[in-house]
Amino acid sequence: MGVSSYDLGIIAPEDLDRVTGMISEEMAKEDDPDVDPRRSWSTQVEQVKKDGSFVWTEIKASFLRDEAGRANRVLGVTRDITQRRRIERRLQQSQKMEAIGTLAGGIAHDFNNILSSILGFTELARLQCDAEPEVIRSLDKIYSAGIRARDLIRHILVFSRQQEIRREPLTIMPLVKECLNFIRASIPKNIEIIQNLDAHNITVVADASQIHQIIMNLFTNAVHAMEEKNGVIEVGLKSVRIENWEQIQIKELDPGNYLELSITDSGCGIPESVIERIFEPFFTTKDKGQGTGMGLSIIHGIVKDMGGGISVYSEPGKGSVFKLYLPAGTGKEEATVFPGLPLTKETGRILMVDDEEDIVISGRLILMTMGYEVTGVTNSIEAFEIFKKDPQAFDLVLSDQTMPGMTGIQLIGKIRELRRDIPIIISTGFSDVTSIAEKSGAFAVVMKPLIARELAETVRAALNPKASL
Repeated sequence: MGVSSYDLGIIAPEDLDRVTGMISEEMAKEDDPDVDPRRSWSTQVEQVKKDGSFVWTEIKASFLRDEAGRANRVLGVTRDITQRRRIERRLQQSQKMEAIGTLAGGIAHDFNNILSSILGFTELARLQCDAEPEVIRSLDKIYSAGIRARDLIRHILVFSRQQEIRREPLTIMPLVKECLNFIRASIPKNIEIIQNLDAHNITVVADASQIHQIIMNLFTNAVHAMEEKNGVIEVGLKSVRIENWEQIQIKELDPGNYLELSITDSGCGIPESVIERIFEPFFTTKDKGQGTGMGLSIIHGIVKDMGGGISVYSEPGKGSVFKLYLPAGTGKEEATVFPGLPLTKETGRILMVDDEEDIVISGRLILMTMGYEVTGVTNSIEAFEIFKKDPQAFDLVLSDQTMPGMTGIQLIGKIRELRRDIPIIISTGFSDVTSIAEKSGAFAVVMKPLIARELAETVRAALNPKASL
């Protein structure tokens, strides 16, 4: 349906030159005998309405001619396409995020392989180490840092939708401090960060990557509210007991113990006219190109899914306060100290295949330390040929999934044609492989990077399902 220029306003200054230039180009074609004089053309422009708001329109135009056939006027039909443009922008943003996710997933996969080698050789050194206590402590520090790096990779894979969200008891304060250290390096120096963190040993059942996402989104909004001016962002963390919702004006919360995470900024504040809408998807007060309007809606969804709540208080010109309430957990966070290996010696013949040589070397030596006989191969096709020569020579196959020539799942199919009873373990960095691998006949799927204790338990269970560690 056409919309009059009276309704839509005038063409935005940045588009006006383009439109007049297009008309000039069309006029220049008038002397060309091969050009159809009845032709029309179209373009999309942004127009400014009388109230100062913007609207996107599509203009379809053609020339009107005098009695001699000369073009002397332009006839145009203008159509409001604002909603279509919004949908297109959302689609483009979705495609961009998908592309970023694919890239992030690929980087995470490669880094997982590197980290598998680092953790593997660190564990080997720790197992073989009979050295000074300082050396042992240093190796334990490397191991602990490796576990943190593994968790970071999982965060990236969650972002890229190649890793399932995994909620577990987390000590929240070190996680918040880690986020703040990262943020400090990425925000302007004229913004001060004040930390009031008082939640030692308090846990929440959460996915670490989602906690990172919450803090990063809230900080991004707070920094934007400073409008490139000096400012202060205060981060608070404390344990609270909530008896009824009236204490914090969040009706959805049940009575209980909560962790209160607050982020206060001294920015421009949120107008009262829009504060009720800030958690709506795609709603944003930022200028075009500065945001998608998804940040706060994502935070709201994560917090509600965790059984928590979120409140906001703001005064224009004075700043905003966001308070998140997350149910306090009762479990303990898993320790990252070196867990060692089972004390019992095991027996069994294992064919191990991974296209990363260092993973094969470290994994083979760890399994041999436990007492297994291990044949290590870096080529899946070669591994199958070895198995094919004597299918009874092995008691278990441990295979990577992503390999050139033949994937782990393809290798399962080939091996099953020769021997259906042999247990096969698939290692991978992508959780979406798990169900496919299990349907293909894998006994288990272990996630990279391979941790010695986890690998030991899985291998032992595969070789002796009735065994218990």
